[in-house]
Amino acid sequence: MENINKNTIDTCGLSCPQPALEVLNFIQQQGTDTFSVLADSITSRENIIRTAQKYQYRLENEEKQNMIMVLHFRKNA
Repeated sequence: MENINKNTIDTCGLSCPQPALEVLNFIQQQGTDTFSVLADSITSRENIIRTAQKYQYRLENEEKQNMIMVLHFRKNA
């Protein structure tokens, strides 16, 4: 996947609950206003969204590139 930066979490290939735990770890360590997550399963997507929402982030945009979902989150104001 192109354009992976410090605010992008690649959870592709990870089994649940690891993708949600990666997001949780990122939120707790980085505290950034925006971040993106790469996911490759619907279950991971749903768990990632729930985890982000618990920490006051909203899904701002979602893209699909081949079989990869790119989820973009922003901290609620």
